[in-house]
Amino acid sequence: MGNGRLRVIRIVPGPNQVSAVVRQFCQVPEGVITAFSDGILTFVRSVVPEYTAEVKAFGEVSRKMLLLCGQDPPKIAAAPYIQAAVARACTDLDDDSPFHGSRNFVGTHIAIAEALHELHAWGLHADRLAPIAVQTTDPLRAKKLESLSQIDRAVTKRLESLNLCRNSVQLQASFGEIPEFDGDSKRLLVIVGSEFSPLRLKWLQWAAEAGMEITAVFYRHSGTADLFAGANRAIELLDQPVEDIGDGNAFIRQLFAEDFEPTADIAVQLRSAPDPLAECEWAIRAVLEHGSPDDAAIYVRDLEPYASILKATALRFG
Repeated sequence: MGNGRLRVIRIVPGPNQVSAVVRQFCQVPEGVITAFSDGILTFVRSVVPEYTAEVKAFGEVSRKMLLLCGQDPPKIAAAPYIQAAVARACTDLDDDSPFHGSRNFVGTHIAIAEALHELHAWGLHADRLAPIAVQTTDPLRAKKLESLSQIDRAVTKRLESLNLCRNSVQLQASFGEIPEFDGDSKRLLVIVGSEFSPLRLKWLQWAAEAGMEITAVFYRHSGTADLFAGANRAIELLDQPVEDIGDGNAFIRQLFAEDFEPTADIAVQLRSAPDPLAECEWAIRAVLEHGSPDDAAIYVRDLEPYASILKATALRFG
């Protein structure tokens, strides 16, 4: 095996901290930047200096490693392909399946696809779910596991017919292989965030043992709040020294903190909204009532679904 290493750092989540880590990584020419969540890669691309590093989805990185191992793996199926395969598999469910009554609903397909994704993150696929179903003493749980095993097997078969696979298949195929880099960059920056995926973490350990120089970035709170449990469990699993970088600003340090003393009076209002659009309209109105939008900020629990609605609402309100 190679002489790689696995460096573990923790940062306070936010654009300033992420961009600082990315730019530091790019100070050495050549390298690849990826993330467990593809959603952050758009921002990462915007802060990478030109001609310094490549930004790739995690699935592309793991596939490239298999190519370096002499394998010719299929491409990773996009989420809509997997959801469509789940929908097709649901049509063949037995009448006594717990999912039979809702087998035609898109929401069921999405929920099952997400459940299978999480199970695969733990290395639990169809062949491992079936024996667990036999062992459980709860009839409903047993039926759920049987159905998930049936659906998982059908999805895998349909994806294979299209020469596609899920990322977990690529990761499992990597273990025990030895890549030949032949001049390819061995530097890899991985933004893990707070996601706990034992299979992907095992792949990081394998890649480091194979010769990769990996920097894994996790999230932490800058103060006393007990957040990012997934990141804490992942770091414990990796069993590597941890470097804490940055401290965030005063607002971030007190956000969700257990013990703090505000330096000024804080006015708090609670509003109830029926959907994300109404939430965004209320937030934009509050900013306008503040007087100067440049002095206001909007904090959201999940930027990906809210960003476009906030932008559209702001444009509509002028």
